[in-house]
Amino acid sequence: MISPHESSGKHFVTNGTWVIGGEIAGAGVADIGISPGRRAPLLVEFYPFDGEPWSGRFWGGFENGLNEIVSWPEPNSVCVVASGVAYLGDIRTPTRWRELPPEPTQGSIIFLAHRRVVLYDRWNAYCYGVDGEVWVTGDLAIDGFSVHAVAEDSFIVRVERDHEDFSYLRIDVESGTVHENTKGDDPLPG
Repeated sequence: MISPHESSGKHFVTNGTWVIGGEIAGAGVADIGISPGRRAPLLVEFYPFDGEPWSGRFWGGFENGLNEIVSWPEPNSVCVVASGVAYLGDIRTPTRWRELPPEPTQGSIIFLAHRRVVLYDRWNAYCYGVDGEVWVTGDLAIDGFSVHAVAEDSFIVRVERDHEDFSYLRIDVESGTVHENTKGDDPLPG
């Protein structure tokens, strides 16, 4: 098992590079997800290997929300998380982007061998593959959960039940099946 933070070193092969922040590349800046009430944007410069560089302002929605870029199983796609709002799009163009649940996105886990990405908030996990959404856990917790550990084919979350009362759930990345540990042992056996 490795911690979720150590798993962030895993990336899918992407047909380009990017820089968060910096100066504006190209002729202009594309506004992605702009709407009333959205927070100041995250500026990202894209440098596709087979296209022109472009910059995008990705408008977020949550104070102190997560800002990160997640590589995707499809090489021309990346996921930009701006203040907790996740956008999936084509690294080659500013015109093909859409929002993804959950909102607010609080983290991501990449499963290279399964070609899957899991995005999660405090209550649910959403698994995506090359062709889109694969499964959703549904509400895992009323008071929220935290990712405890990540394995090759699953991840473990710690669910707060009550003050000093918690349990661990193991979620299988292929099926989305949730296995509950009723003994409270740490961590769940495989």
